Amino acid sequence: MLKFYFKAKTYKDFDNSNVSQLIYNILELNDSHYRITEIENIRKTLKRDSRTINIRDLGAGSTFSKENIRSINSIANSALSPKWQCHLLYKTINEFMPENILELGTSLGISTSYLAIGNPSSTVTTLEGSEAVASIAMENFAKLRLKNIKLVYGDFDNTLPILLKNMKEIDFAFIDGNHKKEATIKYFQQILKKSTNHTIMVFDDIHWSKGMENAWEEIKKSDSIKLTLDFFSFGIILFDKRFGSGNHYSVIERKFKLWK
Repeated sequence: MLKFYFKAKTYKDFDNSNVSQLIYNILELNDSHYRITEIENIRKTLKRDSRTINIRDLGAGSTFSKENIRSINSIANSALSPKWQCHLLYKTINEFMPENILELGTSLGISTSYLAIGNPSSTVTTLEGSEAVASIAMENFAKLRLKNIKLVYGDFDNTLPILLKNMKEIDFAFIDGNHKKEATIKYFQQILKKSTNHTIMVFDDIHWSKGMENAWEEIKKSDSIKLTLDFFSFGIILFDKRFGSGNHYSVIERKFKLWK
């Protein structure tokens, strides 16, 4: 973490005005939306929900058990993207206004909901490996009256290829479903085939494990990538030449480096 901090740049440190403006808009602008309060109220409800469900974990958390009983509040307290990160996702969507949005890893639907409100005219297709977890997410989408979300449940190895075959292109992808190196790289390669120079990819938990860090470093080697932004908890990939020619940066809010 200290290595990241001393290496990280603020929006003031970039000569490329497009990169500087993007980071400012994502990290510094105090942008809000009335629907964020609604989503966060759902999060609070989930953290108090003691119902139990039988989930099938197909990701990195499946080392010890393929089937297990978990309470909804335990999932909400351990597996959901935090509010600040969801807000950055929302602002990124609002910045680029992508139409075709893909999410790998619905969980209870909080991050999905942020993606959906970022551009209400978009279609958010979200994939979840557990049918029981997907059913809770669907409850939350209904409570929030979100009509632009399509949820697909099942093993990503089966559902993602079929989905990609039927999609012309992907404008935005949020990958947060399987925290294994090989799977993460595979998802990148699969989605890359449906990407354009305007596509944005976001990978969650890029420093979660050595395997995820290695996956992130491997992905960064792709010749088609013009810019990667490492926010420590997650990373953003852009393919638009307006943002450079293969540059990789760690970034941080300016309030944490006011001495610069």
